[in-house]
Amino acid sequence: MMKKLLILAVIAVVGLSASAQFANSSSSSAYDNKGWSTIYAEWNPMSMYYTGKGDVDDVNFNAFSLGFNRAFALSQSTPIYLETGLAAQFMFRSDTEEEGGTYWWKETLRTQMLSLKAPVNFLYKWNIPNSSVELMPFLGLSLRANIWGQQKEIEEGYDPGEPNNQYSGSESWSLFDKKEMEEGQWKRFQIGWQVGVKARFNEKFIIGGSFGTDFMDIVKKNKFRTGTILVGYTF
Repeated sequence: MMKKLLILAVIAVVGLSASAQFANSSSSSAYDNKGWSTIYAEWNPMSMYYTGKGDVDDVNFNAFSLGFNRAFALSQSTPIYLETGLAAQFMFRSDTEEEGGTYWWKETLRTQMLSLKAPVNFLYKWNIPNSSVELMPFLGLSLRANIWGQQKEIEEGYDPGEPNNQYSGSESWSLFDKKEMEEGQWKRFQIGWQVGVKARFNEKFIIGGSFGTDFMDIVKKNKFRTGTILVGYTF
């Protein structure tokens, strides 16, 4: 659903902006082709989906990113830009199972991953006439290096028949350790694509959204879909 909405938004932006450019064609040749820098924060809802045969539910994660991008003009006469940069992303998920009664237990599995990602986007900038708003549809690639990842299992329970009635314990392991994860070992490096749109106000504040998927598996026959909601400041 998010993917369809973002694609429709990009199409709407392209149509609106093309009309605005046609209506304002007399001033389009005098565009300012300077680039800009952006510091930003993102919310990145992610889902791991199965690419093999059979009906397997997606596994959903939350993630947040902090980063810096720089946009460079690629033409002296057309507002096309190359944007690249670097961001740190932290992804997490928690699954809990429990059972009540005289004998009760609770088991929690926490999954966490820290990554560095480098987007490479091509943008087209439209200035809305008689306003300080710029719309920028974009398409690009994202390179992600997963530098740390861990799963931790926490168990708690109560057994009235035992001398020490209440018990608890935990165990953790690396997502990238082949001995511990076996067939479920996660990959260190991924490449994906994204499409989206940004809006910049007064050449300072920027918001945007995008959707994309990975080309490479994170786990055998499993890939990530990623949505993005961005807020930032440009200078």
